[in-house]
Amino acid sequence: MATTDWVRLVLANIGSETDARGVTRIPMMAATAIARYSDPAQREELKAEWERGIRQLMLDAEPGSDQQLTFARCYAGCAPSNARRDHTIGSDAVLDELEAFLDGSFTVEGLAVDQHFRWALITALAKAGRYGDAEIDAELARDNTIEGREKAAGARVAQPTAEAKATGWDLIPDPATPNETSLQIVLSIFRSEQDEVVAPYVEKFLDATDTVIDTPRVPQGLEAARVRLPARRGLSRGGLPPRREAGRQHGSQGRSALRGRGPRRHRPCPGCSGPRRPALAPTAESAQTNGRVGASCADSACNLRRLGGFRRWRAGCSAGGRARRASRCRA
Repeated sequence: MATTDWVRLVLANIGSETDARGVTRIPMMAATAIARYSDPAQREELKAEWERGIRQLMLDAEPGSDQQLTFARCYAGCAPSNARRDHTIGSDAVLDELEAFLDGSFTVEGLAVDQHFRWALITALAKAGRYGDAEIDAELARDNTIEGREKAAGARVAQPTAEAKATGWDLIPDPATPNETSLQIVLSIFRSEQDEVVAPYVEKFLDATDTVIDTPRVPQGLEAARVRLPARRGLSRGGLPPRREAGRQHGSQGRSALRGRGPRRHRPCPGCSGPRRPALAPTAESAQTNGRVGASCADSACNLRRLGGFRRWRAGCSAGGRARRASRCRA
């Protein structure tokens, strides 16, 4: 399906979606599709269509509902992620309305602009270059709490400037940075449409992932590895995301190596810790177990022992199930 068709399908139907997770996640996926997969020649036009559609969904939603708040957050996410003047006039209008949300000159019936939503607006304006450190500091003075300081750190590093990225990058591994603050920076530092200021950190990111788990700040390291800047932003040493590049050159073994795993056929057998047999074709043992036991050990006796254990386990499960059903019937 073309990205344009997908975006229009979302706009036409998300307003009637009742699943809370779907209402939250589907617009995020549509926005990602616009930024990553749409035709560059039509991207700005599609962005403008998305902005208009999300704004109308926000206005049409039931006042005070979760859907209304979700669409309002999506509308804040429509703000461009760069300070250049190459985005659409519609995007400028979005920024103007986000500012109007903050000062109260633009209101939507039932939509409460609480502190959490205010930080979402501040971050959106900061990533677009409309707000800077002065505005972020002013909001922090208004919300001088632990969460406020965390959100302020994320808003600062979202700014499309080399100075903001450098400062944020230095704070991530700093032992003096609180864990949640560091996490907010990790989640906010890499933004679409900011390739010029993010590109210098590709090499740093890839180098850091080799050692980050060995540092005391394991939670941030795991989150940084999960975010995976090159895979999410389409940047890498060779021009392709590392996992795709490894898969193109070396297949599944290359991807396994990138994840820190060895090739599957070199892992020891869980039954006897001996070498495995390459799975070139289905074996009689694996056929009997319907693929549930990896009967690929080089030792056939080990395979038979594991097969017998699986059969005893399956028989026990069946007997236990019959006993539970019988007890329910008696009750």
